Amino acid sequence: MNTVLDKFNKAAYKFFVFDLFLNWILGILFIFFFRLMESLIGHSQLLPGYLWIIIGTGLLFFGIWQTYIVIGKKFDKNTRLFSSIMAWACFLLLTYAMVFMNFEIYYIARIVIWIGNLYMFFLGLLYLISYRNLRKMD
Repeated sequence: MNTVLDKFNKAAYKFFVFDLFLNWILGILFIFFFRLMESLIGHSQLLPGYLWIIIGTGLLFFGIWQTYIVIGKKFDKNTRLFSSIMAWACFLLLTYAMVFMNFEIYYIARIVIWIGNLYMFFLGLLYLISYRNLRKMD
């Protein structure tokens, strides 16, 4: 196997595992501590509680799926393509919300959210390139 591609694919896997933990943590925080999260982010209630719970549940289910992938050692090309699509879908939704919705968000929280959003964009790109690399190797 090409060592550059091998290193790139290993990096994609490491980011996948990091993202797994991030999704578990954020999912739990959004489900059980959404008012605390909201107070850290903005001046007032940003979303109804049930929307925080829905978002948290989505993150938690994605984290559970990622855990299944890691335990089963199934980080194949289809997993990478699906993960890329999911990361970019989150990127697009969050970008829309940050640009077009008037949330009263603290300045520092806005910066952190945009950094997280860029993380999702580049994570999607990393997974897509990794998918393409594995596809070429077939």
